[in-house]
Amino acid sequence: EMDTVMHALGAESLAEAVKGWETEYKSQRSENKVRRLSVRRVLSIAAGVAIVTSFIFLLRNPQSSPGEIYASYYEPYENLLISRGENDDIILERAMDAYDNQDYQRATSLLQPFLEANPEMKSTALYLGICLIELGEYDAADVNFALAMEDPLYRQQAQWYRALLYLKQNNIGQAKDILANIAADPNHYRREDAREINDKLDN
Repeated sequence: EMDTVMHALGAESLAEAVKGWETEYKSQRSENKVRRLSVRRVLSIAAGVAIVTSFIFLLRNPQSSPGEIYASYYEPYENLLISRGENDDIILERAMDAYDNQDYQRATSLLQPFLEANPEMKSTALYLGICLIELGEYDAADVNFALAMEDPLYRQQAQWYRALLYLKQNNIGQAKDILANIAADPNHYRREDAREINDKLDN
């Protein structure tokens, strides 16, 4: 581990120095001529050990930023609208085809007017919110996730993506509140993930 860390730090010279000290010590010990190390050398050895130990600790205890946590958990939600047969509207079908093809701009341009014309179809707000995340329109995404949470079938999904949105925006307090609610729900499909994220945010 020390060799790996030293290499990563570009500290080959320190590694060579440590090996040199070890060789010198063994040689003098075998000849019963062990010298007293100077204060300067003792301090240099101690400093080297402290540096290496610190970086080993950091490697074993990595700190994840909210953005990194978001990136490791975020992925667009699968398209369930058409497969569930909620609506055979051609506009919705085209919108979800664009969504499946990651053409989020086109999907947004189709989902927004569809939702305005069909306000009872709150499930589409979930997918519109995800499209808006992909386009960097975070405030509009938040509005749509709040709307999607009114649909019992998509409430959990909207709750999860809203928490991820807050992580992306570095709104830690709001994210943790939602994640705590998810973690407290024994039937939530992302319960364990919510617990993991809150643990990471607390460390």
